[in-house]
Amino acid sequence: MDKLKISKELLERYELGQCTKEEEATVRLWLDADDLMLEESLAIEEDIDTTVDPAIASVEADKDLAIKQQLWQNISSHTLHATPFTQANDAPPPRSTSPRALRKQPFQAAQKWLSIAAAVALFLCISCWTLFSRNSQAGNFKASNSEQPLMLWEEDGFALTLSQNSSASINLQSENIAVSGDILFTPKRDFVLHDKNGKTDFDFREGQVYYISTHPNTSKLMVFSQKELQYLPPILRKHIRKQFNLT
Repeated sequence: MDKLKISKELLERYELGQCTKEEEATVRLWLDADDLMLEESLAIEEDIDTTVDPAIASVEADKDLAIKQQLWQNISSHTLHATPFTQANDAPPPRSTSPRALRKQPFQAAQKWLSIAAAVALFLCISCWTLFSRNSQAGNFKASNSEQPLMLWEEDGFALTLSQNSSASINLQSENIAVSGDILFTPKRDFVLHDKNGKTDFDFREGQVYYISTHPNTSKLMVFSQKELQYLPPILRKHIRKQFNLT
């Protein structure tokens, strides 16, 4: 095999990754071969006599070997620091976070908080429904509406619609009713309820729709069935129909 000329400058450029592909192949071949020498060593061989002292030739060979060992150590050191995962356990290096992934992070955080808010709202709705159910089972119903135009409740014994700024309290056990504001009341069975303020009993029939309001001066309850609304003054009748979206 012909000896390839390898200089220290070429080895330094190889360590820095500045060699061409042809030069890299030459250096790798030199590192793997035992009979390749540095360019400086070849120049010495051309100048000296063929009867050179074997001791000098041995020193030159040791010099080449030392340079090769030092170069291998430097290359190995750079390789270990550059690709620790590949040398250690062949595990892939961690992926860098892409801009798309970074944009997803705030969106995912917003989704998380929206899910928590939805869960809290659902819990509150279930709690309110449970409270009203317990009151209904005990025969005692209380509800108020201060914000919505209309609020509807469906109970076992009746359906109730509250207009804005209205409230109602119905106790089927004691057969008492108290109303503030205007409500629509639809019994699901026949029963009688007593108005404490007016000291009056009202006979409610199943399936009928009743308009119940409080007299502004006496606080007594005024109860009209839907059929009786036609006998009210036109202004009041129009107000009630518009208030509860009645046809």
